[in-house]
Amino acid sequence: MTCSREHLLGYLLGALEPAEMAAVERELENDPRLRKDLAAIEAALYPLGFPEREDDASQAEPPAGLAARTCEFVDDSKADLVSRPMPAKILAATMSDSGPTGKQRLRWADVIMTASICLAAVSLIFPTIWTLRQQQQVTVCQNNMQHMGIAVADYAVRSPYGRSPAIPTEGNRSFAGFFPVSLREAGELEDVRWLVCPSSDMAEQIESFRVPTLVEIDRDHGESLTRRQKAAGGSLGFNIGFVEDGKYQAPKHEGRAHYPLISDAPASFRPERKTKNHGGRGQNLLYEDCHVAWVVDPCQELCDDPYLNSNGLVAAGNGCSDVVVAESLARPRPAFLGWLP
Repeated sequence: MTCSREHLLGYLLGALEPAEMAAVERELENDPRLRKDLAAIEAALYPLGFPEREDDASQAEPPAGLAARTCEFVDDSKADLVSRPMPAKILAATMSDSGPTGKQRLRWADVIMTASICLAAVSLIFPTIWTLRQQQQVTVCQNNMQHMGIAVADYAVRSPYGRSPAIPTEGNRSFAGFFPVSLREAGELEDVRWLVCPSSDMAEQIESFRVPTLVEIDRDHGESLTRRQKAAGGSLGFNIGFVEDGKYQAPKHEGRAHYPLISDAPASFRPERKTKNHGGRGQNLLYEDCHVAWVVDPCQELCDDPYLNSNGLVAAGNGCSDVVVAESLARPRPAFLGWLP
């Protein structure tokens, strides 16, 4: 990626995709001239009261009082520059064929006013575009999950006990991402792109993304197996079942409106395991009845933490009502626990 001034402006306003922001940062690290250009653009923005760039979702709104500050800045600038003419080269370019007149001279104050208006317009347009892109990604993610919900429902109808895919408790198949592998093997996963949230890091490699086969999982080992298990679930998390009366079980599919099956993949390194998808602003959760809910704070908005069991562990739930949705690499029985058969 080669950074242009448009990229730098988008970077300052936080209006680029996460991958684009990272690419700009890498180029800034290696290119002193690019850093100088960035500083110049920042210098032009800050007199208008622009805040420093943040990743917080609050930056989606234009700065408060922007219009008033713009007018005040223009008035202050005109007081000093209204009588200062443009350099000869620029002045010549603004003259008509009939020659210059007092009314035709372009002054610095005019340039400042025009630039200020343009900056104010950009500050309104960029956040709006960014917000629309984020909302579109949320909607596409929800549509993908609904397709997954239908696939799980069909799988349950065909299974002997009417249950969602079970996660084995040991061996190479013991990982949450085995959930979509089971759907694929049963012929229910029609499009692997349903597993990739458009706001996730995996979205850039969506064309090369694939779900591994049982043969590939069973014959793999070591770091290669770990990478395969981690990637199998795409950018989603899956229900890893529960233990009842000492027996591990997959959830019985009953079309419940309060029972999560799939979500944006929880992130172990983030507070309360909130997903990295959607810029960390919230997560989509798919329920058994195939409806998808947008949840900002699962611990506060839901009765049960969907990412930890009642013991506070990423492990199978304690009873049928204890829901645990885990990232692809997670196991229903962590290595240090021995209470699963």
